[in-house]
Formats: sequence, structure tokens, C-alpha cells
Amino acid sequence: MHLGQRQGARPQKQGKLLDARKALVACAAVACGAEIKETCEKRIADINSALPTIVFAPKDETGNDLAHVAVSIDGGLRSESLDGRSFTLDPGKHVFKFFREGHPPIDKEFVLRESEKGRREPVVFGALPLAFPSARAAPLESSPPKPPPDSPGGDGPASSWSSQKSLAVVAGGVGVVGLAVGSVFGLKAKSDFSNQESTCSTSSCGDANQQTALGYHESATNAAVASNIAFGVGAAGLATAAVLWFLAPKKPQAAAAATAWRLEPVFSMRSTGLWVQRSF
Repeated sequence: MHLGQRQGARPQKQGKLLDARKALVACAAVACGAEIKETCEKRIADINSALPTIVFAPKDETGNDLAHVAVSIDGGLRSESLDGRSFTLDPGKHVFKFFREGHPPIDKEFVLRESEKGRREPVVFGALPLAFPSARAAPLESSPPKPPPDSPGGDGPASSWSSQKSLAVVAGGVGVVGLAVGSVFGLKAKSDFSNQESTCSTSSCGDANQQTALGYHESATNAAVASNIAFGVGAAGLATAAVLWFLAPKKPQAAAAATAWRLEPVFSMRSTGLWVQRSF
């Protein structure tokens, strides 16, 4: 084997195809003879086919291409400005460092494989980091709490309506309905008593008239009782409404929301009315 062929075979076995190609180029010189030159040229072609190539596409944060970007490969500067041309390297792992003025360098590692051609790798330079002062920024001042509407400095007077006044309206409604129902039953009782007197106006009443008069009397009595109950509920409702309304605070207090009112009608043999209970 020719000396140049032996020098090219050794680095090729070690994966250093670029060094092997250099040795073979030397042995392919005209002085080496036609046969040796042909053999070396064939081996150079095989090495060129096995050498991987890579091309870098540097871009800014908006996706635009960059031209003024330098790159070092395995610690040695290979290009001052990437212009879209590819790099031919030995197969294996390589360390790349990219430089752009005003930006921190970008480090990348790639493993190139034999016969890998035209591998394209993007290199993106992001926006410059914002410069912050060394002193700690002053905390944001929080706005003072907004005063309640009914306090000095508030937006205006609060509504004078309260739950107690709402209950007064309900009690007043019950009172009005009670008086109306009492009036209806009172008129019916008066009408039935009149019919009773007209049916049996003298002491001598026939059996038929007597039964009719008893019916009118019973109906009149029941209507009178119902009228008294209804009038009692109505009067109690109106009285309760007046007390609740006039004793209600002009402005609702904070504790008013926790106050509960209970309103129920009360019936007994001797009296009728409304039971009002307030709980806290």
C-alpha cells in the first residue's frame, strides 16, 4: 500500500474522515502514478459520501433571519458570519457556540451521523432581558378602604329602608285583609239575624218557620264569630305595622342583617291578635 494510502486509512478507521481525506488528497497527486491516483480518488469519493454536513439558520425573536452571527465548533472559530452555507464535519458529537452582538452566547450540542447531508438546525436569539434596578422596588400603595355609604366621606346617605319596615308593610297588609274579611262576615251576620227576625217575628211560630229561624240564627252566630276574629287579626296587624314602622331605625345598622322577625296570628276563645317575635 502506498504511504499516502496508509496515512489515510488510519484516521478513517478512527472516524476522522476529514484527516483521512487530506491524506488521500496528497496521495492522489500526479506524481504518485495513475493507478495509485485512481485508488485514492475512489476512496476520497467514498469519504465525501460519508461525511455529514450541517447548516444553521439563525433567527431573531420575531422569526427574521440573522446574518451577523459567528459560530465556534468544538472550541475553534469556524465562521465570523453565518451565510447559509453548510459545514462538513466528522461524524460524532460536536459542541457549537453561537455569538450575536448584544446577546448572551447560545450553546448547542449535536450528534452528526455518517452520510447525513444538509441537516438544518435553527438558532433563535430571544429578546434582551429587561434591566432591573438592584434596589428592591417599592411596594405598590394600596388604596384606602372605601368608607361605608352612611359614614363621613362615603358616597352618600344609605337607603332608609330596612327589613323591619318590610315586615311592617306585611303586617299592615295582614291588618287590611283582616278588616276586609271581618266586614264581610259582619254583613253576613247582620243579614242572617234580620232574616231570623222576619221569619219568626211573633211568639207563635210554626214548626217550619221555627226550623228556618234556627238555621238563620246558627249561620248568623258563626258569621259573627268569624267577623270578630277577622277584625281582631286586622286590628292587631295594623297596630303591629304602626309599631314596627315608627320604631324602625332611619339607617340600617350592621347588625340588622342578623336580626330575624317572626309574625304569626294568634287565636283563642277570648281574644285574637298577632304574635311578633324578634331574634338576634
